[in-house]
Amino acid sequence: MKVRLIILFILAFLNSCAGYHFNSNNNPLISYDIKSIAVPMFINRSVFSHVATPMTKEVVLVLNDYPGLRVYSGNNDEADAVLIGIIESADHTKDAIKTTQSLFSEETLKTSIGNRPGFYYPIQSKFDFKVRFILIKRPSKEEIE
Repeated sequence: MKVRLIILFILAFLNSCAGYHFNSNNNPLISYDIKSIAVPMFINRSVFSHVATPMTKEVVLVLNDYPGLRVYSGNNDEADAVLIGIIESADHTKDAIKTTQSLFSEETLKTSIGNRPGFYYPIQSKFDFKVRFILIKRPSKEEIE
């Protein structure tokens, strides 16, 4: 009787694990039926020039790490969706860049600046901008524009 009970317990335990499996598809957009995505150059509405290219490139690299998601750089009619990025910041540079740490030059730069009086110079700054993402599934040409 004990042997039957032990065998029944083992079979019940093994049967409870029968439906368990690892999900190898890590595509975060698969629940929306998006298997491919086009990422055109981001729109730069910030005071930082030349920031759109590296930001677009980094987002494409991150999306490429997801198995099961095909990523196209630029516009592509075959893609299931289009990811539009808009980079925004304050209207003035002084509001978008803040010095967080500065150093007094009196002793550190004495050999290169000569007898000039000491001054503070920034050694660490904070750039304040945001990126807004718009994901459009199967967009028309009018929606993309």
